[in-house]
Amino acid sequence: MAAKKKTQKKIQNKAQKKTRKKTRAPLKKSVQASALPPMKPAVFPLEKLGPLRPLVGVWEGQKGDDIAPDDSREGIENNKFRERIEFVPIIPVDNHEQKLFGLRYKTTVWRLTESDPFHEEVGYWLWDPKEKQVMKSFIVPRGIVVLAGGTVEPSAQEFNLSADAGSSTYGICSNLFLDREFKTVRYELNVKLTAGEFRYFEDTQMKIPGRADLFHHTDENALRRSKAL
Repeated sequence: MAAKKKTQKKIQNKAQKKTRKKTRAPLKKSVQASALPPMKPAVFPLEKLGPLRPLVGVWEGQKGDDIAPDDSREGIENNKFRERIEFVPIIPVDNHEQKLFGLRYKTTVWRLTESDPFHEEVGYWLWDPKEKQVMKSFIVPRGIVVLAGGTVEPSAQEFNLSADAGSSTYGICSNLFLDREFKTVRYELNVKLTAGEFRYFEDTQMKIPGRADLFHHTDENALRRSKAL
């Protein structure tokens, strides 16, 4: 009887091991399936991007100038920076009768004296050819989202976009802390595109408690294309 019990236990142990192996195998497959390939640029005639066509590619510049509130909130902090921006065409978007052509973008900014970035942005630049609207939709990992826009001609090499807090179209949304302590009430962007160069000047206008006037948090840079897509 004792010999039979030992034999039965061995059989049960082997069966349990086989069962564990079978249940573990699919886990490896699911981990492998979660590793998605990098997204490739959409293929379509790039002329359909209108005024955004020259932006396609990777841009880099080391002439950045940033004016921001200092830690006391009473003075200013001036940061010189380098920047890398990548613009990748996306599949055209259909909103019923509206058709949008656009670029997915990512911005990374480093102070000239530091190796870690101090600012990032991700979002989309969009072109609505029927309405002649350029839109910049982006989020900053400080807890703020902006949709800026403006009327632009298809062949324009310079244009302006803006957004206002409270607007139902081109607006700004901030988290509780920023809305209370550094409320962004208006965002303005000027873009200039010339042969191989991308210049911008942006003015983020903030209401800071204790200050009678709006603080103009400005950023500007001149970038050149480092890689074509």
